[in-house]
Amino acid sequence: MSTNRFASSGSPWRTSSRILPGQAHRYVFQAEANTRLLVDLNSTGDVNFALVGVDSGQPLKRVVNEDRTWEGILPQTQEYILTVVTATEAADYDLLISAVSAPPLVVVYDLHTAALLGGFQDAFWVDSDAAAAALLGGEQYNIYRLGQEVGRATGSAAVPTGVICPGHTVHLTPDPAESPGLAVAGASWDVAPQLVAPVELSQAERQIVVDLLAAQGIALSTEELQVQQALGTDLDSDGTGELIISAARLREGGNSPAVDAGDYVVVVVLMEISSQLHAEPLVLDVYTEAQELAYPWRYELAGALDLDGDGTLEVILAGTRWEGKRTIVYGVGSA
Repeated sequence: MSTNRFASSGSPWRTSSRILPGQAHRYVFQAEANTRLLVDLNSTGDVNFALVGVDSGQPLKRVVNEDRTWEGILPQTQEYILTVVTATEAADYDLLISAVSAPPLVVVYDLHTAALLGGFQDAFWVDSDAAAAALLGGEQYNIYRLGQEVGRATGSAAVPTGVICPGHTVHLTPDPAESPGLAVAGASWDVAPQLVAPVELSQAERQIVVDLLAAQGIALSTEELQVQQALGTDLDSDGTGELIISAARLREGGNSPAVDAGDYVVVVVLMEISSQLHAEPLVLDVYTEAQELAYPWRYELAGALDLDGDGTLEVILAGTRWEGKRTIVYGVGSA
C-alpha cells in the first residue's frame, strides 16, 4: 500500500500512476468543512476509488459505487483518505482532485415531521447528516407556510432522533405550532417570492383530474371529485400561473389503515403548455379494490417556496397516514 499526502487548497491536484491487483494507493489530504470537493478518476481498466473521513469514519463514496466521478460538500474539518484499487488487472489511471470553498449552507427544517431535512449549498443538496454537522446552535430561522413567511425562531444545534426514525431534529425558540410548513436558515434570497392563494376550479380543470383518475380505473364525475386544496401560484416565474390541486376520497378520511374500492389520493400540477392545459401528477394513489391494511397516505400542500435560490419554486407536500408522517419536496424541471 502506498500513501501520498498533498495540500487540497489551491489549484486542482493531478497525478498519474499504475496499480496492480491487490494494491491500494492512498491519497491523504486535509480539508475544511463546507469545502466542495471534486474527484475524477480516469482509467481504461477496472479501477475505482473510495473516500472516507478520518475522524468521523463516514464513508462519502464506497468502491461498490461504480461511478468514477464524485462531487459534493465535505461535512467537517478533518483529514480525508481517498483509496484507489483495481479488482482484476493491472491498469494505468489519471486522478484529479479539486477542492474549493463552498458558499454558506442553507438549512431546511420540517415543522410537520420535526425533522431536519437537509439543505442546499451552491445548488447542491446536502443531506441531514451533513447539515446537522454544520449547525452550532443560534441559527436564525424564517418560518414559512404555503408561500408566506409567518414567523421567526432561533434554532439549537442538531439533536439525533433515535433508532426508529434515524435522523436529526432542531429545537426552535419560540416553538412554532406543529403543522405543515418549513423553517429555513441561511438563505440570502427571498424564499417566498410568489403569492400562493386559493382558487376556484373551473369544470375543465376538474375534468382533467377526473380524466387522470379514470385512466387508473377510478370513474367519477366532476361533481363527485373531492377536492381538498386548489391553489394558484407561478412555479417557474415565467408570468404564467400554475395550479396545484389535491383531491382524495378515503375511508374515515384516511384515519384508518383500510380503504374502500374506488378510494384515491391525487396531487397534480396543472400548467399551460402550447396553449393546452397539461396535468403533471405528483401523487397518484388509487385503490380499485377494498383493502383492510393499505395504510394510505393523504397529502396537504405545505408550501411552494424557492429553497435553493434558483428563482423557481419547490412544491412541498406534507403526508400523513396511520401512525406515519412524511414530507416530500418536488423541484420544477427535475426528477
